[in-house]
Amino acid sequence: MLFTSFNISCCIIFMEGSWMIIPGTTKIIFGTGDILISEIAATNKESKEKGYGLGFAQIEPGKVGRSDKKYKDIRPYKQVEILFTNVESINVLIKSLESIKDNFKEKKDE
Repeated sequence: MLFTSFNISCCIIFMEGSWMIIPGTTKIIFGTGDILISEIAATNKESKEKGYGLGFAQIEPGKVGRSDKKYKDIRPYKQVEILFTNVESINVLIKSLESIKDNFKEKKDE
């Protein structure tokens, strides 16, 4: 698997039950248990650089965070993959996710 790196800028805004997204971008909405998240690994054939990441595939809705044995050996087609070749990039993503999580806490406190 030959991979390339690129930067994606995307802004998703929640407005009273409707989602707005910049045209031409991919949207994954979490919260109904219909996204299978799987760990992935890849090696660049030319440079032998290793990358690790996550694959996201849409499945039937169910409990959020469920461990469905049905997908242990048979994985659905991944619509989106994120691949990291630098651990600092993972730290940046985690920081962003923690900030988003804090937004939910603040909204709950209102």
